[in-house]
Amino acid sequence: MMPIDFSLARRPAAASRAALLAAVVTTAAVLAACATYNVGAAEPIAIGDGVYTIAVDPRNSGDGLHSGSYQRAIRFCFEQGKQLLRLDSRAGTAQQAGTSMQFRCVGPGEPGWQDRLLYFPAKASLSELPADLQPWPAPTELRGLLAEPADRAAVATAIVFHGNAGHAGHRRPYAEALHRLGLRVLLAEYPGYGPRSGAPGQEILVDDATQTIAQAAARYGQPLLVIGESLGAAVAAAASARMAATTTGLLLITPWDKLENVASHHYPWLPVRWLLRDRYDTVENLRHATLPLVIVIAEHDEVVPARLGRALHATVGAANPLVVVPNAGHNDWLARVDDRWWQATLAPLLRAGVDHAAGRPK
Repeated sequence: MMPIDFSLARRPAAASRAALLAAVVTTAAVLAACATYNVGAAEPIAIGDGVYTIAVDPRNSGDGLHSGSYQRAIRFCFEQGKQLLRLDSRAGTAQQAGTSMQFRCVGPGEPGWQDRLLYFPAKASLSELPADLQPWPAPTELRGLLAEPADRAAVATAIVFHGNAGHAGHRRPYAEALHRLGLRVLLAEYPGYGPRSGAPGQEILVDDATQTIAQAAARYGQPLLVIGESLGAAVAAAASARMAATTTGLLLITPWDKLENVASHHYPWLPVRWLLRDRYDTVENLRHATLPLVIVIAEHDEVVPARLGRALHATVGAANPLVVVPNAGHNDWLARVDDRWWQATLAPLLRAGVDHAAGRPK
């Protein structure tokens, strides 16, 4: 999901600002949404000065971000009305046996709270990224992780913009699924995530994504598909609209229409439209776009309600397919689809890309 940066600098009184900030937990739902919690994970242990530690069980580490221990720590903080602040540099990465994770739970007014209302980046060095994914375009100027089909020439290039948590290395399942269709896959990374320096923000993310698309188009040509999940759907839509001449297809997975509607759904009593400085208005970003587009929603999405994806679809025209993943939530939809699903979902975008590359009219 996209970040929410609450700017309260113009409010009249410090006490009022503090009270307002304490009320502004519109994005706690994002915190809760970061995954399905594993009740069998170890419990956090206080080690002093507000710091907790939790044992990491390698048998249940998954891809790190969705490990039972990591999710238990998130839930532990969420149950206190706070959010997780990782203290180590290996946030979200798979851990080795016998290791532990240290964290704090930060609340309104505490250092780290406002900057982490919606972004949950995991930092990782190059050596901690999956060895089978190539730093792209180079280790010294990384914008993502590249995976080339091993057994054939790529039929197209797909750029994947991930959600609000973790880093690009956690999205290997996309590369694995899309490889089997013969696609070259670039798992795009955001500033402030993984090994990249900087800090995330709406303008920063969209500008950076635009540059990534431009560089990929210059290097690989067309067909060029852009895929975004959750936060990444908003980033992908905005950047692809700017790069419509080179983007040949757009796949938005669990998207919203407007970020304020996500916030309003979870916290209907707060004046979120007034509180949100960054809008992430996907409806507006796609208003004049003519890109071939497919929208995917999870039937039981508990984070970005399916109705918001349907509302977005209603604005882009019935000619663009709407795909519903049955019985799926925001974080488990990927486990509910197979190669045939991917092939059918991407088919109209790949056809459009081939036609575009060949100079045939839409």
